[in-house]
Amino acid sequence: MLYLTMSEVIVKNAEDYHGNLKIIVYDVLDRTIGNMYLDGLSVLVKPNLLSAASPEKAVTTHPRIIRF
Repeated sequence: MLYLTMSEVIVKNAEDYHGNLKIIVYDVLDRTIGNMYLDGLSVLVKPNLLSAASPEKAVTTHPRIIRF
């Protein structure tokens, strides 16, 4: 199993949850793990969940992010 430790933080802005979030998620993955050989491996991305609130308030991780 491959474990990565990172101190880099990447913040990406999405105007809403109806755009192409997959492109944003893949861009973050590319900036963090880059060209690492991951073919055939699973990658876990742990979004931070802050508190109970509706997705429109953008306080919690929107369900569309989890679906990738």
